[in-house]
This record gives sequence, structure tokens and C-alpha cells, in this order.
Amino acid sequence: MILIKPASELNKIANEGKERFEKEALESKEFKNILAKIEEAAIEGFKGWRQKVEADEDIRAYNAYIKALNDAGYKAELKTETCQSALGFTFNERYFVVKWEQ
Repeated sequence: MILIKPASELNKIANEGKERFEKEALESKEFKNILAKIEEAAIEGFKGWRQKVEADEDIRAYNAYIKALNDAGYKAELKTETCQSALGFTFNERYFVVKWEQ
């Protein structure tokens, strides 16, 4: 007979995994680079910064970045823009956008 774990146990494991993932994302070299680019943009006089998100990037990491930046008073989000190629085809591009204008 196969033992099936209760859903509540898997929910607890999933929550722990999510917390561990978010902690690692916020300690990552990528997030540190993003923070440096945001500060560089501010030094140059900008009140916002954006970065294209490639299709193969982990959106969960960006969600962790968004939460941390929003908690710190920034306005961070993922935005999708519809674009058109030279041949007339439409496609979507996703951007990670951070603003700090009050």
C-alpha cells in the first residue's frame, strides 16, 4: 500500500521551501547587481530603472525582489509590453521595473 502524505504536511513543506528560496534570492549575486544598478541610475539622476526579463529566467526570484523592494518603499513590478517586429508580428516582452519617485 502506498502512503499518501496529508495535504497539510505538503503545504508546510512548500511554505518552508518558498521561504528558503526567497532568502537565497535576496542574498544572490543577481539581486546585489540589481541594487547596484538601481543606485547607479539614481546617481545619474533617474527616478526609475528597468531590466528586460528573458523567457528562461525564474519569475519566482523576481517576485521575491519585488516584495523586498516594495517593502522598502520602492514601486517594483513586472510589466508586459506588446511590441511589433519589422515584419509586422506582435510579441510580448516582460520587464522588471523599479521606481523610487515619491
